[in-house]
Amino acid sequence: MREKNGRKRLFVRVATAPRKYVVIPLQLSSWHEWYLEQIARGKLRIANGKLVLRSDERVEFHLTVRKSVRSITPRTLLTIDINETNVTLVVFDRSTKGEIWSCIIDTREILRVDATYVRIQRELQRRLYSGHDPRYLPKWKREILQRRLRRWGLRRRDLLHKLSKYIVDVARNFGSEILLEDLRYIKQRILNKNSKLNRRLNLAPLRELQQMIEYKAKWWGILVSCVNPRHTSSVCPRCGQRVTMTGVPRVTLCPKCKVLWHRDYLACYNLAKLKMGGARVPRDTPMKLARRGTVSPMACGSRGEHVR
Repeated sequence: MREKNGRKRLFVRVATAPRKYVVIPLQLSSWHEWYLEQIARGKLRIANGKLVLRSDERVEFHLTVRKSVRSITPRTLLTIDINETNVTLVVFDRSTKGEIWSCIIDTREILRVDATYVRIQRELQRRLYSGHDPRYLPKWKREILQRRLRRWGLRRRDLLHKLSKYIVDVARNFGSEILLEDLRYIKQRILNKNSKLNRRLNLAPLRELQQMIEYKAKWWGILVSCVNPRHTSSVCPRCGQRVTMTGVPRVTLCPKCKVLWHRDYLACYNLAKLKMGGARVPRDTPMKLARRGTVSPMACGSRGEHVR
């Protein structure tokens, strides 16, 4: 470690042969420095480290760390319904089985990023592939496509990381156990013969977001469980009757209770019912969530302070 212009410079020494090694300087952000500081204090342990050579000849040093955590005894239950355009959160009290807090997180920004980069990628391919066999595309043209794909992936993952961090911070504030739908092999179940719909659903980061929530929650000792999502969005939690569509997007009607349900809000109640054996449905109409509007985790506090 050396000081340069008041900033620390770190190096990695990699053995290449007996008594021979190379020294590689590291370019660190404040977030990387925070992790190294935690390792120096003994709060984190180094599990593994490796060098990765990227296609653009950049060398990255990947460092894996470990942390000892204790599982938190949950006081509440946070149910999450992940959809293509939004994520719905509802917190339930385990003792009374009643709702404490709820919100809808708008995720259409991820869809907008995907649609924008798909359009740009197609235009680039049309221009760059002109007059060339795709198998023998010049290196400089391949690099243009790779840079665009890398930028697409970075923007997409940045939004997903912010969203998953916000959800885990909500669970930390309420001392909740997180309950998710089991979305493994979800794309094999929902894809059909409609090529346009298949392309859109294939880009939907349903399972990717769930995996981020799971590992971030485990980092803080938060319990995470999954249940079968079958019929969670189509059955009334009060009477068990199958709800019908009303013609209004994401609004359903229970023909027996004569109650309008927001489809995603309904799914969260059914998830809580599966986990706790029941959920106390409020007397007022459950459409209040739809009228409340949506929130964006990108505009909220870093720890979800607004939920209190």
